[in-house]
Amino acid sequence: MESPDGEGRAINRACSDVVRIFIQVERDELVACSFQAQGCAACIAASSMTTELAHGLSLEEARSFDEEVVVTALGGLPESKVQCSVIAPAALRAAVKSYDSRS
Repeated sequence: MESPDGEGRAINRACSDVVRIFIQVERDELVACSFQAQGCAACIAASSMTTELAHGLSLEEARSFDEEVVVTALGGLPESKVQCSVIAPAALRAAVKSYDSRS
């Protein structure tokens, strides 16, 4: 994303997955979200789903974006892969925090 308003990064130290999420904000709403992910298929799928679900959220909703929403939207994940899905929502919350610190 060119010139994001906020950027967040999260790492799963157990498996070294890394997710970066970029956001653009207009009138306290996420109008664009994109990601870069290095990790397993569950991490990448969760990152993609997170950006899809985050589009159109208010900043307040994004600040409390829950990992369970992603797992449910993906139709569930094997228990061993759930830890891979929590990284993207954490990166989204970090991106909003980054935006808040710039405002």
